[in-house]
Amino acid sequence: MVDGFLLPTLALVTIGAAIVVALWSKSKTRKMSHVREQDKSSLATDGPGPAPVRSPGKDRS
Repeated sequence: MVDGFLLPTLALVTIGAAIVVALWSKSKTRKMSHVREQDKSSLATDGPGPAPVRSPGKDRS
């Protein structure tokens, strides 16, 4: 009887924990995306830096 109760309980607790972590991460990401003072990545084409990274397959001159 214990085996029939323990495994489903552990599975539900694990799934619940994963959902909680996903929701926490989502809210943290949304808060960070609304911050205007946040610097853009230097890898972005519109980010700071002397020469943004370009794809090697385009405009090879």
